[in-house]
Amino acid sequence: MTASSWKSEPSDANNEELVGNIRAIFATKWAIQVESPLLDLLDTGLVDSVTLVELLLELEDRFGVSLPLEELELEDFRTVARIAALVTRTRPAPPPAVVLPPGHVGPMAVQEAASTAAA
Repeated sequence: MTASSWKSEPSDANNEELVGNIRAIFATKWAIQVESPLLDLLDTGLVDSVTLVELLLELEDRFGVSLPLEELELEDFRTVARIAALVTRTRPAPPPAVVLPPGHVGPMAVQEAASTAAA
């Protein structure tokens, strides 16, 4: 398996930075070096039930996701790539970008102009 072949795992897990962050969690919290994002964490015994619960709490805290136990599948935690896909699926959507029409003066510009005029 090549270093880039993990990208064939669920497409949501293509975020290399997220995968790196999750691998770092394993390294710093449990001194577990996950050599590949496709390494089966359960079959290898690297992750047990206690580690899974701690991981859930860490993912929720670190990435701002909500992972209700009743909605989770064990398969979502089998590999780092699948964990990354789970985080990506459950992350809150970013707020929509605000596009102002040309020449529009935003509230900060109005405040700055008022304070400059008062001075």
